[in-house]
Amino acid sequence: MLPKLNLQLGNKKRINLVIKDHVIRYLDSRHPDLKAVRAFGEHYLPDGLIREGKIVEMPALVDKLQGCVDEWGIKRRDVQFLVPDSFIVVRKLQIPSDIQSDEVKGYFFMELGSSIHLPFDNPIFDTVILGEKNGKKDVLLFATPENIVKDYSDLLEQVKLHPVVADISPLAIYRLYYQLGLVQQEEHALCIQFDVQTVNISIFHDHKILFMRHLRMDVDWAGWKVEKDALGVDNLKWAGDIDYIHNELLAMIAEIERVMSFYRFSMNQGKSQITRILLNGDHPLLEWIEDQILARMDVPTSSLKDEKITTLKGEHILPQHHLTLGLSLKEVK
Repeated sequence: MLPKLNLQLGNKKRINLVIKDHVIRYLDSRHPDLKAVRAFGEHYLPDGLIREGKIVEMPALVDKLQGCVDEWGIKRRDVQFLVPDSFIVVRKLQIPSDIQSDEVKGYFFMELGSSIHLPFDNPIFDTVILGEKNGKKDVLLFATPENIVKDYSDLLEQVKLHPVVADISPLAIYRLYYQLGLVQQEEHALCIQFDVQTVNISIFHDHKILFMRHLRMDVDWAGWKVEKDALGVDNLKWAGDIDYIHNELLAMIAEIERVMSFYRFSMNQGKSQITRILLNGDHPLLEWIEDQILARMDVPTSSLKDEKITTLKGEHILPQHHLTLGLSLKEVK
């Protein structure tokens, strides 16, 4: 059973939006099911409207999103969206065992800023109880700045959309692997999301997220060019030196290896290690990245490149939309 992160603002039938520095993607599904997708789409953004997840040019971004809303026919729909990875904190903490389950959030509310410190003020947070041992409760804390969630909520409301649920990308993409039966409960799974400028690394065990780290590559979005293929689908092409991109990607892979070592020796004292890699993302060189990982790491790797997931009309859902698809699988009471 997957943990649920419910930063809820309402509860109706929803569409799903993923907004990144470089792109807006949507997916419309009748209900949380792989076989219920009605439509999906994307629109690439010019450089500078969003930087490292923070909206910096709200009027221009509103204009771009309004065009998407009109084109996709989603005006006045309820929306679930992702909080930017760069503003997410995931921590495993211990609290006294005598704190009851319905008192955990209240405990964290009181302790934040005193015994529990976050890199930002005024957080929105959620918790998941992992279990109890040695007289302590193990609890996962998810937190994000309230002002960031408000900025994205305001953006959506300005184009007559209704933000109702905020989620985080590691849970969304892991949900897709889980539904496809590509990850097992006993595995220590390293989920790697390679996008054009960032890499998000998360670790799951027992279907629960235990670790998350967000990395940014030294790659200028302006170096990518959007070109249409023979079917009219937008594709990204790197306009600069391909060796530069390869070196940046190899640097990220080296950092991933350090995270694997940290998980094995610092978090688990050598008793547990990564047993499966879940590779995904919207990077145009994802297959090259997979080849490099397979050459360097003796760990089974599951990508989604061979998964044939289609809409109700039989249209193939492209890999860059897998994250939005995972978001659509979220079940909220």
